[in-house]
Amino acid sequence: MDPIIVQSYEWKLWTFPCIAFGDSKVPNGSGLADFLEYFDDKHHLAIDEEEIGQVIEVEKYKEKLEKALMGLKKLYAEQVSLRTATGSLNSLKVKLEGDTFPLMEIAQIAYKTPQLIVINCAAFPQATKDVMQALEASGMNLNPQQDGTTIYVPVPKVTKEHRDQLAKNAKLFFNKCKENIRDLRNKYVADVKKMDKSFSVDVLFSVEQQVKIFLFPEKKNTDVTSEIFQVHAMSENYVHAAEEIMKAKQAELLNVK
Repeated sequence: MDPIIVQSYEWKLWTFPCIAFGDSKVPNGSGLADFLEYFDDKHHLAIDEEEIGQVIEVEKYKEKLEKALMGLKKLYAEQVSLRTATGSLNSLKVKLEGDTFPLMEIAQIAYKTPQLIVINCAAFPQATKDVMQALEASGMNLNPQQDGTTIYVPVPKVTKEHRDQLAKNAKLFFNKCKENIRDLRNKYVADVKKMDKSFSVDVLFSVEQQVKIFLFPEKKNTDVTSEIFQVHAMSENYVHAAEEIMKAKQAELLNVK
């Protein structure tokens, strides 16, 4: 059935819409993301940064969420590109002697021609095999060729298969980012649950009951407080932002107009 808008608020920092349903039934799905599908973008629930700040360190939470988002953008710029640039290879992680290093720290990287990258491992010859393995597992559709401590990397042609593979890699990086964001959210939710004092915000009781069902469908009597709702809402905004970044990257890779 259609959702019923119950109230609108102005936002201070981030947006999170608010609705309730006309009967006891809730849509299929078990997560807050499913709940979000029924929100009207023009109606939002205000979440007061000062109030949530009584429960968690909001700025630190936002900083960590933003870091996850920036990490996704960095990966896209360096490892999900139609052209294999030296910049993409500079930060390629290479496992060596029980540790992990960026390729640029253990080898020299240069273009010999626009179609050929040369990697010189003479400074750390023992790393040559590990560099080869990292290149082959990079997901950048590379076909490296070794000659002693020198590795030649032909720049892949931009084929449909190459575009499709990069688009898949973009999805994998997004999923990892989403996982990191939700792991962070769960940590902060756990911190909220440890609080002895209960803090309240102006959230409609009927809406909170729906949120409880959506967040914990298998435990309908779970005490999902407004503070936990806010922590979830904030993280889901960043997951949504990460998904939009992924969609834009995939559209770029697949040449979608």
